[in-house]
Amino acid sequence: MKTGEEVAIKVRRPGIVEVVESDIGALMSLAGLAERHVPGSELYDPVGIVREFARTIRREMDFSREAHTIEKFRDNFIKTGWMYFPHVYWEQCSRGVLTMEYVAGIKVSDRQKLVDQGIDLKLVARRGADSFLEMVLTHGFFHGDLHPGNVLILPDNVICVLDYGIVGRLDGDLKTFLTDILSAIVNRDMDEVVSLLLFAGDISDSLDIRALKRDLFNFIDGYYEIPLKEIEVGRMLMEFIEIITLYSIRIPSDLMLLAKSLVLIEGMGRALDPAFDMVEHLRPFIAKALRQKASPQRISRELQQVLSSYLSLARNIPRDLKEIINRINRNKFKIDLEHRGLDKFTADFDRSINRLSTSMILAATIIGSSIIMQTDKGPKLMGFPVFAFMGYTIAGFVGLWLVYAIIRSGRM
Repeated sequence: MKTGEEVAIKVRRPGIVEVVESDIGALMSLAGLAERHVPGSELYDPVGIVREFARTIRREMDFSREAHTIEKFRDNFIKTGWMYFPHVYWEQCSRGVLTMEYVAGIKVSDRQKLVDQGIDLKLVARRGADSFLEMVLTHGFFHGDLHPGNVLILPDNVICVLDYGIVGRLDGDLKTFLTDILSAIVNRDMDEVVSLLLFAGDISDSLDIRALKRDLFNFIDGYYEIPLKEIEVGRMLMEFIEIITLYSIRIPSDLMLLAKSLVLIEGMGRALDPAFDMVEHLRPFIAKALRQKASPQRISRELQQVLSSYLSLARNIPRDLKEIINRINRNKFKIDLEHRGLDKFTADFDRSINRLSTSMILAATIIGSSIIMQTDKGPKLMGFPVFAFMGYTIAGFVGLWLVYAIIRSGRM
């Protein structure tokens, strides 16, 4: 800088916004085709995945958002002396340029250099885990790309995190759900896991609860013989998410991002300290969250919200009833019915009607050609009436096409 500060400048590639938007459009079209024509694709929600990808990458390309994110993390950890965040030079920032303080540190992956500089690896691993869990379970706002290249270690075992383009957010309800589900998994309480999923998940009507319980039993049984200190919470959460996804239980995308981040954090922790135990760090945060959940202040606040909702409902009921009655009196009362599961039936029915119609036309063509053959009138070809010959030929091709279509559909 002109004033002497050394800075790091992040510049958006020229023309990249147009390229990305074009790619998003192509991906959205492919996702739509997959949902319409690939059986079982609705399980993975291709359009939803592309939409979430588009939201994330658009945020990454807006560097002004990233600058605000850095400031928010600094405010959240203002009292934590061992977390350091680069200073942002706002006058030199825009949507396409991010100018921030240049931080000279040692990459967390450079273990030997950290040892040579006298860094306490176990302390850094513990601080890293605690700071990430505080982001998730206290602030509900966490760094979503914590690979080793984005983590620097400064003197006095201070941790500096870079690249804030990807972040995750957990609202109060989602934090409560995460705390409860992690507590149930760590304590191996399968019934509580299923209960939480049924209460909080986006569940399809065709959910096989018995099969879900069986797979969750197998999942939790797989961790019975493993000491808690050897459990990798991130991988366990990823495996858990994979199981519930197979049963079409949709969960917020931020939980997927959290599971990925936990895997990275644990990997770095174990690289620094082979005895690193994420469960040990997780237990105090879960215990604190559970205490807050059962605190009188929390219960009182939730009761007030429930009472407020019921009062609002009571106020609105007379007005809504009056509106319904007025609509009935004006003959403008309409009920929209949504028929689920009829699309496939309608398509199959239309296909059957088309085949039946084709068969009737085919039969009429054969009968007509046979009548012409008996009249022995009109132009002839090889001694046969031309029109009869044409009718048989057309009927033969149409008949073969119809048989081929039926065989290909697998429904004889």
